Amino acid sequence: MNQGTFHAKQLHLVLIGGGHAQIQVLKSLGMNPINGLAITLITDVLNAPYSGMLPGFVEGVWREEDIHIDLTKLASFAGATLIHDEVFEIDAVSKQVCFENRPSIGYDILSLNCGAVPDLDQIKGARAHSIAVKPIAHFLAKLPEQIAENQPLNIIGAGVAGLELAFAFKVKYASQNPVINVFSRSKHILPTMPKRSGTMLSQKAGESGIHIHNNTAITSLSATELKADDGRAFAPGLNFVVTGVKGKVCVKGKSLHFCQNRIIVINVFPFCLNDSYICLIKLWYRF
Repeated sequence: MNQGTFHAKQLHLVLIGGGHAQIQVLKSLGMNPINGLAITLITDVLNAPYSGMLPGFVEGVWREEDIHIDLTKLASFAGATLIHDEVFEIDAVSKQVCFENRPSIGYDILSLNCGAVPDLDQIKGARAHSIAVKPIAHFLAKLPEQIAENQPLNIIGAGVAGLELAFAFKVKYASQNPVINVFSRSKHILPTMPKRSGTMLSQKAGESGIHIHNNTAITSLSATELKADDGRAFAPGLNFVVTGVKGKVCVKGKSLHFCQNRIIVINVFPFCLNDSYICLIKLWYRF
């Protein structure tokens, strides 16, 4: 997209959510402004965490302020209006973004990039007996600085995020010698990556004293045990959910409905929904 694309009339681009993709859009527009384009960023958080740096923070490599992006400064750099609020509803017919306690705003192009959170309802008892890794702000608030000696740390989810967290815990809690378990419902860890990657990382995990449990889908959590779908039970501990991801709810109303269990990624061109241009960026996916 070049300068002059929107010379015919001023268009209004509204970004809902401060996800990684929106951050790149704002950075790009700040470096290469587009004449005739007005920008509004709507976000319920003013400091957006960068999840790729989370393991380093857990290990102690980074400080909390190092892993967050100041959206107020970024919006100012991009020449965008910042609205610190939650969206209540999107009226795709009249092209309006609606709030509960402030007037609605119109848009020409709307982009939703709100991130993803673990679907805790997939595992019975997960809400009461686990810590979800996302939203990251909630995770950081609940992560203890110290744990008991030989405390079990149970990580449900053996994708990249779960394994990075396991190795980070090994460093953070080294003096407490925790028992770290990683549960994978697949035949091997990193199920979406080449098998050799999983094999090499499994070997490294074993050398580090991290216990990998393949073919183990955890279906329920309680104060006394973790239960797998085949009936096996495991010792309770601090439980971390890093799987079963769903799209974060960034619209409270019900004017837009999205299909679960799909990848919706639109990198360049918006698509047409009810005659309105609405970009959905990694809104919904699961491992």
